[in-house]
Amino acid sequence: MNWQEGLEQLATISEEVGIEWWTTGKILLPLNGIDAEVDDLDFYFNKNDLEIVCDTFQGFITEPIVYHGSRFPTFQYNGMAYIRCAICMFAEPNMDLDVPEPSHFGPYAATNLKTVNWKGHKIKAPPIDLYIKTLERWGKAKQAHEIRSALQPIE
Repeated sequence: MNWQEGLEQLATISEEVGIEWWTTGKILLPLNGIDAEVDDLDFYFNKNDLEIVCDTFQGFITEPIVYHGSRFPTFQYNGMAYIRCAICMFAEPNMDLDVPEPSHFGPYAATNLKTVNWKGHKIKAPPIDLYIKTLERWGKAKQAHEIRSALQPIE
């Protein structure tokens, strides 16, 4: 799997047709300068772009983007694509994802994105701190600590 080529192609195609999208998850590590193996990419889009997303990525979609699919009730729409790597496609995160606190993939994250310049592309993603806090809530304190340590400047 080659997530770098997948992300580059995903970004290029999305830019060409004007799809507003964002990503999160383990990809936040390399986007923030931390070397990491990424096993898939998350592609979040607005449900208003559903038709253009389906048309644009029709040759890459391996699991159709459907309403109330396998990730319901977490997301209203979800599907899968493969562009050099597995790409999980989501639209309309459920409000409960941010209860009791905001997560890195919920509605709060979707409205608090930052832009990361990556290989000439402007990739939107939530702050990595949201990812770290989600890991801590999931009981992955060691992983969260390792990420925080990697983000600290070397003195």
